[in-house]
Formats: sequence, C-alpha cells, structure tokens
Amino acid sequence: MNITSQDVAALVPQFMYESILKTAFDDPEFEFKVKIRAFPLTYQIQSYVKTSKAGTVIFFTAISYSVILTNIVSYLVNERISNLKHVQQISGMQLSAYWIGNFIFDFCKMNVTIATSIIIFYSFHTGLSSSLISYALFPFAVLPFTYCMSFVFTVDSAAQTFTMFFNFLTILVFSTMTFAFRFMRKLELFGDKLNWIMRIFPAYTLADAIFFD
Repeated sequence: MNITSQDVAALVPQFMYESILKTAFDDPEFEFKVKIRAFPLTYQIQSYVKTSKAGTVIFFTAISYSVILTNIVSYLVNERISNLKHVQQISGMQLSAYWIGNFIFDFCKMNVTIATSIIIFYSFHTGLSSSLISYALFPFAVLPFTYCMSFVFTVDSAAQTFTMFFNFLTILVFSTMTFAFRFMRKLELFGDKLNWIMRIFPAYTLADAIFFD
C-alpha cells in the first residue's frame, strides 16, 4: 500500500478491520466498503470564492457601465457646445422639460443593461441578491451626477475620456483598493475613512455593494 496517498487515512482502517472481521467470521471472502467525502469548505475559503466572484462581476460592470455613461455625457456636451440646447430654449423649451426628457430616455437606456445584468446573475447563480437593489437604483444616482459633470467640459472628446476612465477606475480600482485596505490591520482605519469619502461617487457605491453582498 502506498502510505503517501491522500486516501491512506481511510484505506488503512478499512483493510485492518476487514482482516479482523475475516478472521472473526472465518470468511476469507468477507469485505466491506467505505466512502470518502471531503470536509465542507471553511468560512474563509467560502469568503475567498465569493470575493473572486464579486471581482469578476465588478470588472465587467466597470466596462459596460462606463461605456454607457460615456455615451450619455457625449451628447450632453455636444448639444451645449453646438448651441443646440440654446436653440431649443429660444424656441420655447423649458429647462425642466429638457432635463426630465433626457433623464427618462437615459433611464430607459440604462435599464436595458441593468435588466441584462440581473438576468445573468440569476442564470449563473452568482449569489449577489442584495446588490441587485443597488443596480436597480443606480440610474437615479449616476445620471444626475453625470449631468452635473457634463458642465465641466467644453470639448466632447475630453468629456468622453474623463467619464470613461473615471467610472472605470472608480468601479474597479478604487473599490478593490478600499476593500483590501479595510481588511489590513495597519490600514483598516484609513480604509474606513476612504470608504466614506468615496461614497460621494455613485459608481463606487455600486461596486461597494457588490463586494459586501
């Protein structure tokens, strides 16, 4: 018998008791079988698995939602710098109607991606049930934030570049970095403070909800 095998702890007692029972029953053909089952995963390993799943979800979320928000900020800046917004105003359009109309259209556009994300989560049994609420409420926070940020830029390309990289880094890099800090003894307090500061940004809040689901 190979005593270096991983199954030796179960096989040695089996052969020993089998030999004893063969002698006791005077039956050289006597045998019995044992089954080996793995121990359940520890809480620490389960948390590692969930964190790796959350990291994968956050990566794809960062890419998809950054592209959507880049498209949204693009036409807002274009309408302003090309005076299309001004033409609509002097034609009698109210600003409240302009922003409400944009919000409804962008909300519907984002909900297509959000609905797809939720369907994928349920299909692949990711276990991210609580964070689905954050996905559903995400447009109510990120759209007004994006509208306000559009006034900072006077060039369409700059608005697109900044929005793309800012949301990508906020969702993927800053959330992962803060999550890691909060589990390090020396940086735990710094991570907590950074977490409260970064909650100003809706994109970070979404990623934080996924990590702590």
